[in-house]
Amino acid sequence: MAGELVHPSPATEFALSRLETGAGAVCLTDPGPHVLLCLAGEARPAPGPTLRPGAAAFVPAAFPREASGTAAVLYRARVPSGAVR
Repeated sequence: MAGELVHPSPATEFALSRLETGAGAVCLTDPGPHVLLCLAGEARPAPGPTLRPGAAAFVPAAFPREASGTAAVLYRARVPSGAVR
């Protein structure tokens, strides 16, 4: 199953989600910066380094919004749009 599962947070300035790439790419829709942590498989935020289990990457706000990989499981921490005023 490819896609994103958002975990509810009581803090409005924090969001955590689980991403699964399946055999394709996952679109990262939020325009702000985020941190990706790879738990399984291999993933590559475009552009960026290949992430293997245990590796993490900071993705700046100006970068494209896609992660591709082979059966990758990633967690993404971010500040949701509109949370910071």
